[in-house]
Amino acid sequence: MTATVADPRIRTRSAHHPLLVEAAGVGTVLAVALAAVAHLCLTPRSWVLFSDADSVLLPMMRGSAAVGEPQRWALSSVLFLPERALYDATAALGLGVRASLAIDAVVNLVLLYAALRIVAAFVRPGPRPRAVVGAVCAFSAFAAFTLLDSTPAWDSLELPSLIATTTYYSATVLATVLAAGLGTAVLTGPRRRAASAAVALGAVTAGSVLTNPLFLAWAAAPLGIVALVLLATRLAPLRRAVLAAAALAAGTALGFLARIPFVQEIVRAPGDYADPGNALPTLAYLVHQLVVRTGTVEGLVSVAAIDTVLVVDVLLLVQAVRARRPSAALLCLAVATPVVVTAGTVLLGAPAVRYLQPAWFAPLLPLVLVPLPPRLRMPLGSGRMRAALAVALAVVGVAGAGITAASAATPDPSIRCLDAWITASGRTGAGRFETIRGPKAYLADPRRLLQVDQRLRAQPWLTDRADYTVSRVSFLVADASTPAFSTGSAGLPLRTIPCGRYRVLDWERPVLAVLPSGPITPPHPPSPTMDGTVAKP
Repeated sequence: MTATVADPRIRTRSAHHPLLVEAAGVGTVLAVALAAVAHLCLTPRSWVLFSDADSVLLPMMRGSAAVGEPQRWALSSVLFLPERALYDATAALGLGVRASLAIDAVVNLVLLYAALRIVAAFVRPGPRPRAVVGAVCAFSAFAAFTLLDSTPAWDSLELPSLIATTTYYSATVLATVLAAGLGTAVLTGPRRRAASAAVALGAVTAGSVLTNPLFLAWAAAPLGIVALVLLATRLAPLRRAVLAAAALAAGTALGFLARIPFVQEIVRAPGDYADPGNALPTLAYLVHQLVVRTGTVEGLVSVAAIDTVLVVDVLLLVQAVRARRPSAALLCLAVATPVVVTAGTVLLGAPAVRYLQPAWFAPLLPLVLVPLPPRLRMPLGSGRMRAALAVALAVVGVAGAGITAASAATPDPSIRCLDAWITASGRTGAGRFETIRGPKAYLADPRRLLQVDQRLRAQPWLTDRADYTVSRVSFLVADASTPAFSTGSAGLPLRTIPCGRYRVLDWERPVLAVLPSGPITPPHPPSPTMDGTVAKP
């Protein structure tokens, strides 16, 4: 009998089966995402994930609707429409608020990989494995930066981990990454793809402007600058730049038109955030945050690493322009986006570091172009090496899933104590924005806590205005950061109930009048105090 020798080309084609290649990429990313979220759960950063005043907006919205409260929300210029859809879908599983937030954190990271994979498909010609490996490399680098975030500071330069939350613009991050790939395809991609990429860019722009106009600063403005650079260097023809501009303009117009039905929910329009006269204090605030971040080892590593990547991007950009390579478009975006976003934040006088998120993910976009051996028979080497890597990833993923699940199943003891007391009392109380939003999001009936300022004036900011049908409350919730409330003739509370980091100041009867609304938000976001700390508004 004659032995049959398998054709190695058949083995290679089988090994390169599209579904297997994509599955390997997704499996790798899922393990890394679970590890990143587990890290957040194990550190004080879990506060930002599960209990921060902004992070719990979507659980508050779902809880309000669940008890039949009229939906009259007072929102910022961000509508969080994609984030709301995702949270409602995960919350429908009935696993609880913490579990839903944890699942969303993992999903957001996997969606980031999906966006990077689409970018790779547009900007990296060649075999599918190379595009998958490039997207995995870019995602893994970003995930590595989340491992350097570990404090509960909501407004700090620990920006990579914010994508794991539901309300720190995760959908806008994803849309900005997509726009980078689509914009590059429009400007320098093959002619047959330019028109379809322009249509997709317009659609992404429209949806993003609808839910968060910040997309214009994060994606549209850098794309416009890149188009001008490519025109000046003759790397893109005028018609391509016009096509990209038309897509962005049409998408922007449609996005703002689509916002009209939501006008009653928006209590602070995009223009209200701009205050050019506050540019110098904003610059001082951002410098202060940089000093604070680099004051720790992990913060210094994070800042130094992303700055190094940015410098490498600049050097590669110069080479790409000289060699007239299409990759110059993506490299130019990687360099221009952090500069545009930082300069815009300062010039508009908007001191909030969360607006600088692109400074940590835009420089990593060129990693989708990471060079690989020209004759890559299979990604990740031999069969034995692939098996070992698969086992290692499985261990990492299972460990990450276990840690995340345990954290999701373990309620915050202070919030549990406070919510149990409020539910047992059957009464309604109030507290400040920074103090009560975590407990309110986990309450069985969120109407039992009203959001007020220290003078007991209603503060309808990122909350349901239907709450304020109650005009008097019987208790106040305070914590270590709460200044003394102005209780007027009600005098001192009859008793104080400790609940971990919270204190319930109880008058036992509804003798505290909730006054008409004061300022919805402070005139400016937080700024450094005299002792170097940062106060949250």
